[in-house]
Amino acid sequence: MKLPLLFLLVFAYFGVLGQNQTSEKCGSSINYEKLQKYNPALLNYFKEIDRKAAEYSEKQTQGQISPKSIPNTGTIVTIPVVVHVIHNGEPVGVGRNISDDQITSQIAVLNEDYRRLNADRVNTPSEFAGVAADTKIEFRLACTDPNGNPTNGIRRVQGNFSSYTVVSNPDGTVNEASTSIKANDPAWNRDQYLNIWTCDLNLGVLGYATFPGGAANVDGVVVQYNAFGRTGNVSSPYNKGRTATHEVGHWLSLFHIWGDDGSACTGTDQVADTPNQGGNYVGQCPSGQKSSCGTSNMYMNYMDYTDDACMNLFTTGQMNRMKALFLPGGARSGFVQLSDISGIGTICDNNNYTFSVTSSATSLNWTVSNLTIVSGQGTNTLTVKRIFNGPATITVRAGGLCMSKTIAVGPPQFAGFLVNGQSTSNGTGCTNSYIPIAAVPNDPSSNYYWSQSDPNGFIANASQSSTAFTGYNASCYYLNVSISNVCGSRSENLTICLNSCFAKYTVFPNPANDYITIDFDHIESAESLPDEIVLLSEKSTKTIKSVNVQSVYKNNGLKNGKQIEIDVKELPRGTYYLHVKNSRLKDKELDVIRILLQ
Repeated sequence: MKLPLLFLLVFAYFGVLGQNQTSEKCGSSINYEKLQKYNPALLNYFKEIDRKAAEYSEKQTQGQISPKSIPNTGTIVTIPVVVHVIHNGEPVGVGRNISDDQITSQIAVLNEDYRRLNADRVNTPSEFAGVAADTKIEFRLACTDPNGNPTNGIRRVQGNFSSYTVVSNPDGTVNEASTSIKANDPAWNRDQYLNIWTCDLNLGVLGYATFPGGAANVDGVVVQYNAFGRTGNVSSPYNKGRTATHEVGHWLSLFHIWGDDGSACTGTDQVADTPNQGGNYVGQCPSGQKSSCGTSNMYMNYMDYTDDACMNLFTTGQMNRMKALFLPGGARSGFVQLSDISGIGTICDNNNYTFSVTSSATSLNWTVSNLTIVSGQGTNTLTVKRIFNGPATITVRAGGLCMSKTIAVGPPQFAGFLVNGQSTSNGTGCTNSYIPIAAVPNDPSSNYYWSQSDPNGFIANASQSSTAFTGYNASCYYLNVSISNVCGSRSENLTICLNSCFAKYTVFPNPANDYITIDFDHIESAESLPDEIVLLSEKSTKTIKSVNVQSVYKNNGLKNGKQIEIDVKELPRGTYYLHVKNSRLKDKELDVIRILLQ
């Protein structure tokens, strides 16, 4: 359990990331005694959060909480995220200017950890499995900025410094002005967005967070750039995205599991189902049962200091504390909630149709394509009618969140075929090679069925809009695709003519003395060559020599651009067999040639 925290913690020296950690890795911690002395107003704010969280947890335990009695209780809270990447002028993907993939990997980790979808949840000890919780909190990169403009939720800003030192106030909170990270790109509206800044932090600090109640323009989470996400520029042992999971927990009013009292066993994290714990497990990855303060330690909780690989749960009590923030009057109650769009999936006629969402927003912005808005702009229910046949989309935006729905309008639409990625009505290819084919456009509301009657042809994934075809003989094949939806059906035909693209070859001399030469004719590409040539002894049937033909071709190793030579002058004289292997031929056929060495 633990004691309250807020912005940052008392400033301390932390080990350098990727090297030895000394005492702590998180810069978030509030000491109530310091707040009493230096910031009593903030202390009172924290105590009110504690009171409301305890009241909510008690009602939840007694079964007095329901979506009907308290709004939003049964819903998933979705939080729009804006990531402020504070770099030093590096190209995107280099150093501090982390890649989009690294950022999206962190969002994925947050969703896995907070919804208890993390693969390592199986490592939760059985004694704690009963309190491990899906918090029903999700995160999405913002799709709309505070001005209503589209965004990908990522901002890249060159910082005033290459690295930053976290400085604390006398009350234990972070002195944001002296730390100067967020001045590079101030927070978006904290009542609509979770702001995360990534940058290079000095002295081994991995991150810090503001608790509810701080200044609006600095509200959010800061994470060391190479401890953010689980791909790209990350460093072990903080390479699984759990630093952000931990710091976002602080942003949602969670305290450290051990109560920030050293090892005194006197602190509390204000959560009943997290056992009291004497100290943290910084820089460690324990296993088995560990005990202190007369009870087992929940060191695998995200609010401890264990290495990323050892964290795997939030508890029901922690979930209740976090969810209480979003209830009416809660510290994070300003966040808009937005459900998926409900409504029909296909429109066949010119009647009016309604689509709706459940949202706490007072006004919603709807946009449509291939449809006309009849009424409902700004409300939770939109009425539309079709303009033309073809795919249509409906999108609604509110408070940094977006929801979209694709619907079919009219009978199945068809714009043509793609064969090997090229638009055509008559495709060509090579025998024994799979040729990708697609009917355009791909309409998820339609059913597809591909067919052809030649026994020497084969269609894969015959019930999808995209398929693949192979034929075993050099010939023209006639394919048909039937497309249907609730509004009707249609049938389209495609011709695919295949040629034998495999290079013919001769083997000489035979009998041979010093070398065996395999001479290919009409090499068009690597696909026209076999995979491997193997020389075997007739007596032992063991492989004596082998040549990877594809590798030789790739490395421009063909003699005269078309020949492979096998040195046999050191081999005993006698009878051998040359196997020419080609995995792209039907049934992976094998050419076997008898060779005499004399």
